[in-house]
Amino acid sequence: MNVIKNCLITNSDAKVLKEYCIDKTSPLYQQYRGFNTSMNLEASEVYNMYFGQVVMISGESKHMYEVVVLLNEHQAIRYGNLKSIDVTLYQHVDIGQKVGVANRYVQIEYLSTYIKNPYSFRINYIQMYKDDPAKLFDDSKSVIEGPEPFYYNQSGLRDVMSEYDGGTPNDNIVFMLSNNKGH
Repeated sequence: MNVIKNCLITNSDAKVLKEYCIDKTSPLYQQYRGFNTSMNLEASEVYNMYFGQVVMISGESKHMYEVVVLLNEHQAIRYGNLKSIDVTLYQHVDIGQKVGVANRYVQIEYLSTYIKNPYSFRINYIQMYKDDPAKLFDDSKSVIEGPEPFYYNQSGLRDVMSEYDGGTPNDNIVFMLSNNKGH
């Protein structure tokens, strides 16, 4: 398997246990006996890869958590297979901030509106699709768009900052997304 050097998600070199595969003709499809819309990285502690905001936490009852960090209106990252979490809903998270602790590996999904395939994921009103997480580690280009200022309020409603009049919105988290990324 591949190794991602200096992976920001694990704060170390990360062994890739399972790669993204949605192509029936790929040898990985035969190996996995089906599709895989994520990338699994061997990990213990899990760290955030881009600036963003936690917009979804699920799995509390099963002690297998998932955390979705919205990067901008078009892109998000889902961190899955976590046995504990260190973030809260609507929290702004920085690059390198601890998200949680994995159950042996972390499952990474890169969610985007820039592609269309049968594997979708909805965040409030935004329809996203599961894209190849390997793109997040590609040094040849920046896949994360930005900056795009916006805020999410506690009811989960989104407003673009261009519509924002400059005052401080009550009970809202305000932040700017950055085009900075790490690996």
